[in-house]
This record gives sequence, C-alpha cells and structure tokens, in this order.
Amino acid sequence: MALEAFKETLALQEEIDQILKKLETDYSEETLNKLASLQERFESQDGYALKAKAAAVLEGIGFRTEELSRPLKTFSGGWRMRVMLAKLLLEKPALLMLDEPTNHLDLPSIQWVENYLKTYEGAVIVVSHDREFLDNCVSSIVEVSGGNLIPYAGNYSFYQREKRERMEIQQNAYENQQQMIKQTERFIERFRAKATKANQVQSRVKASSALTAWMR
Repeated sequence: MALEAFKETLALQEEIDQILKKLETDYSEETLNKLASLQERFESQDGYALKAKAAAVLEGIGFRTEELSRPLKTFSGGWRMRVMLAKLLLEKPALLMLDEPTNHLDLPSIQWVENYLKTYEGAVIVVSHDREFLDNCVSSIVEVSGGNLIPYAGNYSFYQREKRERMEIQQNAYENQQQMIKQTERFIERFRAKATKANQVQSRVKASSALTAWMR
C-alpha cells in the first residue's frame, strides 16, 4: 500500500499487535516492559495518528482513498515520488528541503502543497523552476551568482523587480564614474603644461588614479 513508505512506524504497530496477542497467555514482566517500550516509540513517531494524517496528505497530493491500500510497487515512478514527498511532509523536520517539489504534481496537488507550506512551522528551502509556486509560498530568494549568494527579501516576482533595480543603480553608478574619469582626464590634458594650474592638475591626477583603482 502507499503507506509502505512509513514502514518503520507500521513495523512497530505490527510488533505491538504481536505482543498484545502474546499477553493473552504471557503476563511476564519482560513482555510488559517490551510492550511499554514499543508503545513509547510508536507514540513518539505519532503512530496512533499516522494513518489518518498520512491519508490526509496523500489525498491532498492526488491519491484517491481507495488507492491508499494498493501496494507501493503498483504505482508509476511519478506516483511513487508523490509518496516520498508525503513521507517527507509528515516527518516535519525543523528544516524541510525540497528539490523541484511540483514535479509530477497536477494543479490541485500543487495548490495543496502551497497551502501546506504556508503554514509549515519549520524553515523550508525550495529549489524550483516553478515561478508561480515560488511566488505563492516563499518569503525570500537567494540567487547564486559568480560564486556568491545574493539574498532578496521577497517572493520570485519581488526578486525580479529588485534585481532589475539593483542592476540599474549599478549601471548608473558605473556610467557616472566613467564620466567623471573622462572629465578628469580632459582637465589634466588641458592644463598639464600650465604652471598656474599645477596644483589643481596634480590633485586631479591623484583623484583620477584613485578612482580608476577603485573601479578595478
């Protein structure tokens, strides 16, 4: 069945069931202690609510109720990927890392995942080419450029606007610097031979050299 992805917890359930059956004839302290230990582990993995929660997530990402009892091997690769996504969501790690989570999902399933992530209690890192998905469920973007990480505090649309604005500011600053360099060079060439302008020329030469060095 699709719930086979949660086989560790389900295996605990089977062990508990076996111990409970054993208790019909064996009331030893050893058996009781083993049952208590198994139940504690099962509860720590939220085992008592697992099937209901798993069913809610699996149905949210597209499975029909009657499919939850089908063997996992009978599903295609894409549907198995959905099962793995469901397992990851149910584990609720403090840091949830998703690589192209909308692959293999239809629109209703994508919308369900978006809503799930909006209320996720931990941190979420998503790598995705789905721009609409990023717009709907992320609050910051990190661009990898030239070996550097450049953060943007917003969704994908904000990132696009902010990046354009930053590039325009940088371009304008560059053009202004180039204009200043050219003006300084013209001043130097014009007055280099005039003794009365010697001090000003020397000052401009130093300024031009410093500006050029800063631009490199």
